[in-house]
Amino acid sequence: MIQDKRQIQIKAPSHAIFDLIDRMPNKFPVYRFLEAKPLFFIRILLVDGLSSAWAAANLRRPDDVLKLNVGDTMGPFTLTGFERPMKYWFSLKSVFFDCQTGYSLHSHDGVTELSFDLIAENPTFKERIWWFIFKPFHGLFANKVLHVIKEKIEHNHVFQGTRKKRARP
Repeated sequence: MIQDKRQIQIKAPSHAIFDLIDRMPNKFPVYRFLEAKPLFFIRILLVDGLSSAWAAANLRRPDDVLKLNVGDTMGPFTLTGFERPMKYWFSLKSVFFDCQTGYSLHSHDGVTELSFDLIAENPTFKERIWWFIFKPFHGLFANKVLHVIKEKIEHNHVFQGTRKKRARP
């Protein structure tokens, strides 16, 4: 079994974090420059191979909001678990890797632990080799995804009740 779990504490209720993830056009936001066409192509190539990368190269930029239902796909990802406000899970079935990945949320006293997990139940030899090579990159990106979500929630005050009022001139 391959298992990777990353987590972060966020000062916000779980429903606000869940709603943000549910609306985000990129469910795994990392660095803006990785969304540019040449780097996005390479990113998809490493996850799901040439045919998916080629199809992604022809996509237009996603809308500001992307809401998925269980069974909907986003590239090689299929939304498989949707339990508001505790679970937002995908299956990844790609040329290189077959796993479950997504977000789990647990709140206590106004603080939510957001976990970003990856689980491959019965990896093949090829998947173990792929994981060995790409695990350091996954760790960097997974931590960045969590920090991007935390920043969007805490610093941009996207959840109701914490929006700062501006002083009028």
